[in-house]
Amino acid sequence: MITPTELLRDAYRELDESGSLSPTTLRNLHTAGIDTAVLTAISTLETED
Repeated sequence: MITPTELLRDAYRELDESGSLSPTTLRNLHTAGIDTAVLTAISTLETED
């Protein structure tokens, strides 16, 4: 079983590499109760630095 920390790490890596989240990653994050809008906003803020 994947932990929430691992899910977040994988999502950030995927955002960094491709600029978006795959349907599978989105489903896994939603299932874990993690708001993907927050991840996208944080990723956007980090790239503007």
